[in-house]
Amino acid sequence: MPKYKRFEYNSEVMDVLCCVILGYSRVSDMMKILKQPQSTVSEKLRFLKKNKIVKKSKWVFIPNWGKLVNIARKEVHFVLKFYVGKSEKRFMELFSEERMKNIIKTYAQMAVKDKTMELVSISEVVWKYFLGLTQMEDKELKEIDKMFMIFKKKIGAMSPEKLFFIGCEEG
Repeated sequence: MPKYKRFEYNSEVMDVLCCVILGYSRVSDMMKILKQPQSTVSEKLRFLKKNKIVKKSKWVFIPNWGKLVNIARKEVHFVLKFYVGKSEKRFMELFSEERMKNIIKTYAQMAVKDKTMELVSISEVVWKYFLGLTQMEDKELKEIDKMFMIFKKKIGAMSPEKLFFIGCEEG
């Protein structure tokens, strides 16, 4: 098995994980969807299984939602610390298990089925979600949860691009 990056930062196996999330639970199904040989799909599944991201029951693979959500929430925590300086509990409460599953499922749909989003790591999925949040209108965010409006103001004030600009001009 080739040496892969840690799962959180690994985009190489996301195509197969997305297939599992979308319900393509057999290697043969994934081969057809991804147009990849059996050996490649099986190698990626071995990596995902070894890292407990997917579970195998006979010849069927299913996502390990507990592990996936936990990893994604750790990434949210990291992003919060980056933007806000700490992981405020009130903002972490926005990222329930159900919301995290929805983020991951929506990404899988867009990346593999609709092909409207590039394949990226779970860490980058979280960053893309936050970038999408900053592009929302306050009115739209208020309809979802007014805490998102407060959160947007916090993270909008210190975007990675702003930090990059400040870093370049100060140094």
